[in-house]
Amino acid sequence: MQVEDVSILGTAALRSASNASVLIYELETILKHPVEVIDGHREAQLISKGVLALMTERSGSQMIMDIGGGSVEFILINEGNLVEHASLPIGVAVLHHHFHLADPISNHQRLEMERHIDAHLEVVSAWMPNQRLDQLIGAAGIYEVLAEMPVDESQTRLSPILMDRLETLRDALAILPLTERERYPGIPPERADLIVSALILINRVTERLQPRAVLVSPYAMKEGRLMEMDEGTDHSSS
Repeated sequence: MQVEDVSILGTAALRSASNASVLIYELETILKHPVEVIDGHREAQLISKGVLALMTERSGSQMIMDIGGGSVEFILINEGNLVEHASLPIGVAVLHHHFHLADPISNHQRLEMERHIDAHLEVVSAWMPNQRLDQLIGAAGIYEVLAEMPVDESQTRLSPILMDRLETLRDALAILPLTERERYPGIPPERADLIVSALILINRVTERLQPRAVLVSPYAMKEGRLMEMDEGTDHSSS
């Protein structure tokens, strides 16, 4: 297959890295293509474009949650329109390295992590002071592991996640050491190190926002960018 168009995007890590210019130069030298570092608004546009493509109904309110290692992107959608977005420094790798210091995690460390998450979630909670969130939509990544039915790369629909399952998994995995988490049914071994931090994070978000439903979208930023390229549009300067 001949690839004609290449788009390489840098997000939160490259926006905040002190050596970003050096890293970008090395990447462009190796990849032979330019690296575009996009701002938070552009990232939110692409993520929401990918997720909205799978929504058959665009009524009500949705919070898209895209979990990364360093940051989490929160995007509020109302009636199919992007209303608010924020990039919060509570990615799973950050939470894991700062709070998951014992294995398994101690109760004290878990409480400290939850307090830290809650402090950052104030900005998101303020978006909807008098409104019940209809859906929390996890954008790919760790959410695909948590869906009721397996999510694969060819899937083109939103899949539900039971909130009770999120709580059950959090409590079950939080008391296990890494070696046992790696063997836990349904959890890929490569996810076992950060899964506890991810579940604590997701459960805090659901407890704070109280969505009526939690869904996972196999589409996120890269699908949004692919759709944009297919349409022949480029809003990088918007």
